[in-house]
Amino acid sequence: MSWLGLDFGSTNLKAAIFNDGKLQKKIGKISFTEPLPDNLKDSFNSILLSSSKSEGTTNALLGGLSLNKKIVKVSDVFSEEDAGIQNYGEPSFGEDRRLYFLALNNMFKDLNFGVVSLGTVSTFSVWSKGVFCGGHLFPGRGSIYQTLGRVTSLAEIEPKNHMSLGAGSTSISSLRCGIDMGWISTIQNLRDYYDSKINKIHWAITGGEYDYVKEHIQDQYEHEPDLLWKGMEVLISRL
Repeated sequence: MSWLGLDFGSTNLKAAIFNDGKLQKKIGKISFTEPLPDNLKDSFNSILLSSSKSEGTTNALLGGLSLNKKIVKVSDVFSEEDAGIQNYGEPSFGEDRRLYFLALNNMFKDLNFGVVSLGTVSTFSVWSKGVFCGGHLFPGRGSIYQTLGRVTSLAEIEPKNHMSLGAGSTSISSLRCGIDMGWISTIQNLRDYYDSKINKIHWAITGGEYDYVKEHIQDQYEHEPDLLWKGMEVLISRL
């Protein structure tokens, strides 16, 4: 049995092929608006879908891909309660975070574990022996750069490929240092918060913005760039 895994993130659509319950090939980012090529459509039987978008937007985007295969949504086969979460409210606990739970629970079993996901939206999620202990959501580094200039009189600038640390000597460098140091401080302070509340958390980190911060925190986390796909592997094995 072959599956196409799709992940509709806040900014990008990523895909991967699974064969016999194992990740076979990461396809990477694909277009939201163009049909999948026929040779790719022929390589899978069904689709497992994770989406951070609304149901209406997700269905519209799926229509643009022109898929004629069975589609299974993560939330239809793996509930919040299955991930140790009660009464989360609306909007619901994200499908990507449910997949993180599946992957981490498979890795760490009955231990305490947490994940930091650094994307358009950054998230902290922590479980103690399979029970969700709480989380935090905050803007990703790129999101802060994109929005700060739009809601203030500050200049709109693009993030650099390296973190700006230290004290700024101009308005632009002050802005860069403020965003970058504020963002990394948020990550470090939230980590300290959870570690002070819960004993011996096994930490993983994932997401596209990890590269910006890895040299500052690489010894504190297990880097798992394929954590979502690993969660899909676990879920596919149950379907």
